[in-house]
Amino acid sequence: NFQIILSLLELQSIGIEDKKALELANEGRNRVKSMALIHQKLYQNESDLIDFEDYMHILAKELTAIYDAKNKVNISIDSKKMMFDVDTAIPLALILNELITNSFKYAFKNETESILSISLNKFSEENYQLIIKDNGIGLRQDFDIKESKSFGLKLVERLVRQLQGSLEITNQSGAKFEILFKDTKMRKELI
Repeated sequence: NFQIILSLLELQSIGIEDKKALELANEGRNRVKSMALIHQKLYQNESDLIDFEDYMHILAKELTAIYDAKNKVNISIDSKKMMFDVDTAIPLALILNELITNSFKYAFKNETESILSISLNKFSEENYQLIIKDNGIGLRQDFDIKESKSFGLKLVERLVRQLQGSLEITNQSGAKFEILFKDTKMRKELI
């Protein structure tokens, strides 16, 4: 089903001449592709869990192929065999897709070596921690996600809430997004 949707989106984008509309169509296609990758990983595994470390490497490779024409971005991924069910993996995958895409599109404008680091680990008994950090130009000093007009960042904020998490955004030699979240088991215990 995801492959059919991807094909339809690709066919529909062929006739788009407006640059902004084409960009939006491609971003939608990339979101669907990130969910399709999750389901592919799920069906390759006999348990109902997705090896998220492996998924992050595949997603980073896919997005690098799409966006990394000018800058050669050095991507590092630090994670220790994080396994999630589909109810945690899909929102987490969409968050990753948005934030990695934003780094490729907006962060790397200078001539320094472009670095993107992704870290996903158990933070406490109840929470996991996802950090996505780049060494790009950073965010505006007055940046407030609540005031942002970016669909992608609004989606990230909503998905973090879905994971009963928190989001902290800082400028630290580039943009840094730190997300604490709960897996499905912990979210159900809080209900």
